[in-house]
Amino acid sequence: MTQISGLLGCDPKTVQQALVKHEIPRRTRGEANVGRELSEETKRKLSKARQGKRKYTKLNDKLWLLQRYTVEDKTIKEIAKDIGCSYGAVQNAMVALNITRRKSGRRVGTHLSNETKRKISTANKGRTCPEDVKERLSKLNKGEKHPMYGKKRPIETRRKMSEARRGKRLSEETRRKISEAHKGLQCGERHPMYGRHHTEEARRRISESHKGLQCKEKNPAWKGGISFEPYCPKFSREFRERVRDYFDRRCYLCNKTEKENGRRLDVHHVLYNKNTCCDKSPKLFVPLCKSCHMKTGFNREYWQEFFATSLMFLTNGECFVKR
Repeated sequence: MTQISGLLGCDPKTVQQALVKHEIPRRTRGEANVGRELSEETKRKLSKARQGKRKYTKLNDKLWLLQRYTVEDKTIKEIAKDIGCSYGAVQNAMVALNITRRKSGRRVGTHLSNETKRKISTANKGRTCPEDVKERLSKLNKGEKHPMYGKKRPIETRRKMSEARRGKRLSEETRRKISEAHKGLQCGERHPMYGRHHTEEARRRISESHKGLQCKEKNPAWKGGISFEPYCPKFSREFRERVRDYFDRRCYLCNKTEKENGRRLDVHHVLYNKNTCCDKSPKLFVPLCKSCHMKTGFNREYWQEFFATSLMFLTNGECFVKR
């Protein structure tokens, strides 16, 4: 219409009204420019015209943009915030100045702030991934497609991951959810070893790999080797039988009989002192079944106070049949 109005020497609006009057349909901008390419000179003029019309003069400075985007490693959003303009304004300026953009994705070495993590967590709460999406994601990361396939993390990376997790404990609610999610997943026929057995070679290798993992200082129940210390000579088989007889040969905690236990009840030293019968410490003993005796190996302060208090209250400190 501009070209027609130029030939006739009238206003473009007059040409537009004439087209409407004679019911001549107008072309869209896309149809009008089909097959047409702008010359380099036209592109240069348009670029120059756009630069001149920009409200924010810093967007005309290619060196300034390169310094912020490439050297200082700022994002387009951060640059726009510094200038006080929109994201699109910075983006258009970079295109006009032929500044190559980085690949999409979070920049290497950067970390999300705690506030950002909290917002992401809040936004994703209650959302569940559809089963078909889970299946597609599973197929995309199976076998050789997995990014860590055939690779091993360096020792330094493992150490950093361990340090980052140290001291962190899952909440009771999270534990409950994990427990519910795993129930029945490896039960019966769903278990990967259902109906199968390890070969002798596999058993030997498993045994070798576990040797020494919980030996001495590596064991959480290690107490400096006190289990190797000898018992007092007075703590004889005959004395232990008198302790069992005093409590009717039943476990002090769960009341289980020796027949239910499958063997004689263990006689537990309440004060964890193997020389109780020989020194001047109080002679406090209780018979325990196999499972209850294993519990007393941990949290010793609690069990010592529990047994000592209950014996003094129930039996006035007596715990074995006197001769």
